[in-house]
This record gives sequence, structure tokens and C-alpha cells, in this order.
Amino acid sequence: MKNALVMDRNIRSILELGERCDIAVSSIGVPGASSMLVKAGYIAMGEMRLIIEAGAVADFCSHYLDKNGLLIKELNSRNISIDITTL
Repeated sequence: MKNALVMDRNIRSILELGERCDIAVSSIGVPGASSMLVKAGYIAMGEMRLIIEAGAVADFCSHYLDKNGLLIKELNSRNISIDITTL
């Protein structure tokens, strides 16, 4: 599903615009019930528990990070956004 969405010309054009930006304004999120992803309904609390159990302690643009600040790649397979290394 992700691959099909990313190949859509409208979504692809938005991602390409983001990749060309010179400045990004963001914040670090904390996994849990207060997460904006949970509050917005993008992630169910049961899924969030699994994310926490996998070692996530923070998220940056919906990319989950472990206690060492390293990307937890297996948790980001559904994420459709600019690649974290591009940010």
C-alpha cells in the first residue's frame, strides 16, 4: 500500500517539494497515549504499546528512535514522509 501511495503523482510531488526545502521546523514526540499520532487516530493505542515495547522512546516526523537516538527501521515501514536522512 505504501509503495502505491508514494508512486501517486500528487503525493510524490509533495514529497519532492519537502526534499527541496532549506529549513524544517519540527519537534520531538514521545510515544504513548499523549502522542499526536494516537490523538489523531493514525495509530491505535494497542499499536503504540507495541512501538514502545520495540524500544521507541521518541519520534521525529513519525520516525521512531531508540534510547540512543537511532532509527528503529522496522517500525517505520508504513511511514510516508521525507527520508529522515534528508531532513
